[in-house]
Amino acid sequence: MKSTTLFRLLVLVVPLIWMSILLIAAEQHVSAGGRLVTFEAQEQSPSQQKQNRIARMTEQEKEALDQFVAHESRFKDHYQSHYSTSKYEYHQYRPAYQHGFELALDPRYRKMDWNSVEPEARRTWNESTMGLWNQYKDAVRYGWEQGVALERK
Repeated sequence: MKSTTLFRLLVLVVPLIWMSILLIAAEQHVSAGGRLVTFEAQEQSPSQQKQNRIARMTEQEKEALDQFVAHESRFKDHYQSHYSTSKYEYHQYRPAYQHGFELALDPRYRKMDWNSVEPEARRTWNESTMGLWNQYKDAVRYGWEQGVALERK
């Protein structure tokens, strides 16, 4: 066999063997309970992004979201009476209400008062970069108060 023919054969065979090894390793990882992560090159619509976020949520987070949605009229009323004259719409305040509400439902904070919870609320708010804390802190607190009231029922 000529060396050029052997070289061409190696160029074709080595990548195939390498891909086979990678696929076998990935299959073993997934079958062992691992998660295979894939990346999509195309942009997702907002509704697709929301569906993906919901799919990644824990049961506790899903329950908190369901409870928030069930009581959302309270937050809309609060927005109307406190922020409707501002340049911001309800959908911009909604994450603040939801953040406070979810903190109130979190077992780690249930028995705490707002003064004890506020530093953690501020820290997690700032980490998520949802806006300036000073602008939204009262809405976060109202959300927390509503969640606490719900838990006491």
